[in-house]
Amino acid sequence: VCMDFKTFVCMTCSGIHREFQHKCKGISLSNWTKEEVAAIEQGGNTKAQEEWMACWSEKDFPIPESGDKERIRTFIQKKYVDRKWHISRKRGSPNPEPISNILPEEPKVSPCPCPKKLISRVADCQQGCGTH
Repeated sequence: VCMDFKTFVCMTCSGIHREFQHKCKGISLSNWTKEEVAAIEQGGNTKAQEEWMACWSEKDFPIPESGDKERIRTFIQKKYVDRKWHISRKRGSPNPEPISNILPEEPKVSPCPCPKKLISRVADCQQGCGTH
């Protein structure tokens, strides 16, 4: 079981999920807490499919064959790490805005005639050069 997404997965997929630091537990040899069992009961493969594959179509990236480990790894990355087909994209959630759009512009700096000094406003000159 991949605990991060509350899904039942095969051995191949559990190994790949672990590569992405997702927590996986075996069904038969693991000890399960009541909280973990309740979480799995609230989740499950169908619910995860509705959330993580809401915007997916076969043309985006076909479901990989069970023996194709590299395509499975790519699929899991696109699905869970990149959130490529997550339901939040379907609801029109905006993509994160680039940081350059959020940060204020650098103040425009005008050179002061004082040696090797740049200031943002003439009034900021502390050299007393008398040219301001």
